[in-house]
Amino acid sequence: MALNIPGLVSVSVFFTLTLATGIWASWKSRKDQQNRNPTEMAMVGGRNINVFLGLFTATATWVGGAYIESTAEIVYLPSKGLLWVQAPLGFALSLAIGGFFFVNPMRSKNYMTVMDPLQETYGNMMGTLLFIPPLLGEVFWFAAILASLGATMRVILDIGGSLAITISACTVILYTLQGGLYSVAYTDVIQMVFITLSLASPVHFFVTSFLTKGKNPALIFGMSQTKINFLHLQVLFRRTGFLKNVTVFISLCTLCISDCAHTSHWPCWVNTERSAQKWICIPFALVNSATESIYYTATHQSYQDPWIGKIEKHYLGRWLDDFFYLVLGSIPWQTYFQRVLSAASTGQARLISYLSGLGCFAMAIPSVLIGAVAASTDWNQTSYGLPSPFERGESAMILPLVLQHLCPAYISITGLGAIAAAAMSSADSALLSTGSMFAHNIYRKILRKKASETEVLWAMRTSMLVFGAGAAGLAFYSSSVYDLWFLSGELVYALLFPQLCCALFAPSTNTYGSAAGFLVGLLLRLLAGEPALSIPPVILYPACSLVNGTYSQLFPFKTFTVLLTVGTILAVSYLAKALFQRNLLPRSWDVCNIMGGTSILIPLQQVEKQECFPTTALEEKHN
Repeated sequence: MALNIPGLVSVSVFFTLTLATGIWASWKSRKDQQNRNPTEMAMVGGRNINVFLGLFTATATWVGGAYIESTAEIVYLPSKGLLWVQAPLGFALSLAIGGFFFVNPMRSKNYMTVMDPLQETYGNMMGTLLFIPPLLGEVFWFAAILASLGATMRVILDIGGSLAITISACTVILYTLQGGLYSVAYTDVIQMVFITLSLASPVHFFVTSFLTKGKNPALIFGMSQTKINFLHLQVLFRRTGFLKNVTVFISLCTLCISDCAHTSHWPCWVNTERSAQKWICIPFALVNSATESIYYTATHQSYQDPWIGKIEKHYLGRWLDDFFYLVLGSIPWQTYFQRVLSAASTGQARLISYLSGLGCFAMAIPSVLIGAVAASTDWNQTSYGLPSPFERGESAMILPLVLQHLCPAYISITGLGAIAAAAMSSADSALLSTGSMFAHNIYRKILRKKASETEVLWAMRTSMLVFGAGAAGLAFYSSSVYDLWFLSGELVYALLFPQLCCALFAPSTNTYGSAAGFLVGLLLRLLAGEPALSIPPVILYPACSLVNGTYSQLFPFKTFTVLLTVGTILAVSYLAKALFQRNLLPRSWDVCNIMGGTSILIPLQQVEKQECFPTTALEEKHN
């Protein structure tokens, strides 16, 4: 395969447009930051992000390249299928729960990062230890995003994956360094629009190719050139399945609107890029000449097992464990709280959270349909040939393979644009959140408590550069997009989520309980093993099985670990306080000073009035 010059040019234009938007947003943020705290502007946009901008940036944060590619991959895998695609529903519920329970307590004290309540409740040193899980999680997430983009460009453009990773990482780092949250938010708008239109193009191609076989649709359905004969639709609906009916109806109605608005005759469905760009509806079927009806293959054996999938009874515990991990483990991320903390009001923050959950769910539909197409395709009739992608071990690249071998060139290029946009929209969020936590919670509060605003901003930029380079390096060695993406949240779920819940909803907990909970959670998670990293389990939970030399934990051990961690934090906190209060232990042993005073977070405005230099938050100990 030769180098795809048109594709390379189009991707270069998209990268240039994104970079230009990010630089413009950074100029706008510097213009708007007059009389405002510059660190607050970079981290949370001056707490002045409107609903429209917040909705786009929150949705784009979760709809990353790994998200859309792994969704298609799971639908395609014969051992998985649609029933194992948990991320769309899991993320939607996660954002709804976050908006309902977590937004108000986080905004009521003007926190800047997800680490603030942890440091306020458990102290700076324990907060430093708790910083490790989200740091690793964000770096792994960034690496997974870059890896998915590199694999896609290697398939469609025939360029080295390492080159694509390097260019993408440099672009993201550059505009994120320039403008902080403003640059990320405004580029997310461009990227979300590009994702929507680009994913619509391959979907449109599959539908129209099936319905017309390259002919004029008015002639096929016996219609006039300027109007739809709905009697023919009724006959057609009786001859086809429900899924095809919906597809026919949506496609014809879209063309009817296009016809009335732009031309007096029906446009060509297959050979005209103009109609593909105008078509923005999300249909419910993807079929072409080399593919069986996905309505049929959803429940019937064709070229592989039905793509709807099934959940065996003995896998139910693992399915539930993964689902709770996605729902609850997606909450304690700085990328999420950075959006809701930047909103202009609590009501707007909740609205952004709810609507972005719906957006995440909707943006997974094209990937699901493309995965269903791949599972319903006779690959021997395509330029890919046999054996199939699953037999070659290329299931992780099924989305770009479908775009490459089942679509014309211009469609595959636009699909690549969607993946590139999705990758960059999530990568910049991960980078910004990591730099924000390091600069605000580690550098300012521990390393340099009297650091100036300029110094904190430079610490933030330097950390983003270091973490971004490290994530890009990890992406070069990633062998499975889905494993890397799934693993990135497990540390946060097992270690950080229990701590955040206790800090917000059980303020009586203390540092001793936090340390004990962290130790228990870490040990239980590591001793359960990790097949993706070739770590054998030490604890064999019920229903643990050995498959092809690898142990598989079918018991919901991740959720079990979270529950034990929460219980440990509560129990040890109560026990430690009781021992010191009743003088069963001498007060001199209270190294964490839980009995000597209380930690109070002073708001930014009060600090600036009391002192001559701006500071985001300080801790005072009152004896």
